[in-house]
Amino acid sequence: MNRLLIVDDLTIIVQSMVQLFEDLHREDLEILSAGSAMEALNLMKSVKVDIVLTDIKMPGMTGLEMLKQIKEHWPRCKVIFLTSYSDFKYSKEAISLGAFDYILKTEDDEIIVETVDKAIQALNEEFERDELYAKTKEQLQESLPYTQRSYLGDLLRGKQVSAEVRRHQFDLLQIPLDPAKPVFVTIGRIDRQASDNLEPEEIQSIYLVQHVFEEYAPDRFRYFAIPNEPSKCIWLIQRIESGAESDTLSDSFSSWLTGIFEDVQNTCRNLFQIPLSVLIGSKPVDWRDIAQKYDDLCLELGWGLGVNREILVTDEELTDRTANHDENLPEEGEEGRPRFERLNQLTDYLENNQRWLFFQTFEEYLDISFNSGTAVYHRLGYLHGLASILVYYISKTNRRAVNHELYDPKRIYSAIDSESASEIKSRFTEAALYIFDCIEKERREQSHGVIEKIQNYVEHNLMNDVSLTTLAKLVNFNSSYLSRLYKQMTGRGLREYVLDLKLEKAQYMLLESDMKVQNIAQAVGYQSSLAFSRFFKSQTQMTPQEYREVKKSMEKRS
Repeated sequence: MNRLLIVDDLTIIVQSMVQLFEDLHREDLEILSAGSAMEALNLMKSVKVDIVLTDIKMPGMTGLEMLKQIKEHWPRCKVIFLTSYSDFKYSKEAISLGAFDYILKTEDDEIIVETVDKAIQALNEEFERDELYAKTKEQLQESLPYTQRSYLGDLLRGKQVSAEVRRHQFDLLQIPLDPAKPVFVTIGRIDRQASDNLEPEEIQSIYLVQHVFEEYAPDRFRYFAIPNEPSKCIWLIQRIESGAESDTLSDSFSSWLTGIFEDVQNTCRNLFQIPLSVLIGSKPVDWRDIAQKYDDLCLELGWGLGVNREILVTDEELTDRTANHDENLPEEGEEGRPRFERLNQLTDYLENNQRWLFFQTFEEYLDISFNSGTAVYHRLGYLHGLASILVYYISKTNRRAVNHELYDPKRIYSAIDSESASEIKSRFTEAALYIFDCIEKERREQSHGVIEKIQNYVEHNLMNDVSLTTLAKLVNFNSSYLSRLYKQMTGRGLREYVLDLKLEKAQYMLLESDMKVQNIAQAVGYQSSLAFSRFFKSQTQMTPQEYREVKKSMEKRS
């Protein structure tokens, strides 16, 4: 999704342009607006903007001055000047400063839309000219040195070393991170349907994701990527202190990371058809705590909203939606996630809510366990290993689940004690089904809760700002992810829902009241009756006044 920011100090111009693009009903374009250059720049510090459509002459900072700021901080952003000033000196200066195009407000709407489309095409062509695709294909067989990945992998799995030893090993292995400073932990997950076949080339998808991130990673932070085949990549990220504390871009580092990973996510989807989810640790942690942070992120990624496809959130955003657990249940022990190598695949399927793949491997695993050639002590090891995983996830599920009976994990171990193969298979299957059912139930409940909150807000605030950006802030989501989630859960676009509500309310007020069109326009969020009339006619092929007259005339005849 591309974001278009419309900037003008005249409200009627802003609303007219917003309405022009909203009438296109394009799912690939999110529309933002600002009433001044300063407001636009402040917005761009918190939200990634791809194209700016702006006036030149504005109070305070001019459009040309804003262009200089944009090119300094967001060089990929395309700036189009839409202005009343036809003086050659303005267009010449705008182009010399790096503006994408310069058009007059007197141009037809089609020309304005066409120019924005050209900017989108230019963004895509620039990306292709960077030869990212060719570059990543060449580097598919390359990976980070095994010793670096192995060492950092050990830290993620809980290996503890002193600060002095850590510093020595970082120097020895040339790891490009500071062992004395805290680190942000982020997890990327390639989302596959449970029935997806894992082709040989797909195994390398995580390396494609890694190289796409390298393309977007700025020089303002250090990072190290650890591919966790076949579906995950862990990024360890540190901000480089520049000493420029006044630089507002460094004020909210996790928000900045979200913008970068949004580009990564979009590129993976559009160029490589890789559906990617990203969970960002919102706070940096000390190196001795990264194993706990990693485990927490893995858990969040496998629960509630975390199991949705193509999520892009921070752990704080997911934690805010965690169901209250039963405080009477005991706290977690120190055992952590089981480390049986042969069970890693089953653990991965549980974490990623891949039910079909889990039970396929689950059946194979139990068949091996009960094979007549398997020694008793090996069988017990296999069964207790699987039981440990199930009990671990049941404990997590019981602590977070609400509105249903808790599962007693003793049922699993009592089945092992019975030494009955049929009883063990039945109880283990029962436990696994309980886990998957609870994960799915919680995912739907949390997702529907978000949708309900959005719809309730829109219904009661049509007269206010109900843009995608505002609604995303309401639920602390990235706007692109909220748009996808809403469509996944309801089958229709969020923008379509908002426009339908506005139209429905406007039609009702036109027929059931004597309010002026201007007042009705304000009641459904339009400060300009011209913009409202344009919207209304695009939906009904009639102006508001024509609609009122025609409908009332029909009522009289009936």
